[in-house]
Amino acid sequence: MITATQDGSSLALRVLDAMPFAVIGLTKREHVSLVNPAAETLLQRSSALVRGRPLTELLPEDSPLMDFIARVRREGGVMSARSIRIASPHIAPVDMDV
Repeated sequence: MITATQDGSSLALRVLDAMPFAVIGLTKREHVSLVNPAAETLLQRSSALVRGRPLTELLPEDSPLMDFIARVRREGGVMSARSIRIASPHIAPVDMDV
């Protein structure tokens, strides 16, 4: 059982780091606030290089993922989608479930 500790954020970061799934945290202005190692692999960029940057520097503004993010922001709640294509000049095309 996991219980609250003084360094609960440290535990959360360790869990995110261990996840095999890419996790990308965004601010309200679509700037990258967090990436785990799986996301670094997907983006082919280190966390230090992408944190604080707009997501549109990594993905085209007209990408299906950016459309999905806009829809989530607009409609709220919990949403998921299957086979969203992620690609850019430095990211090989891949279909992902989000």
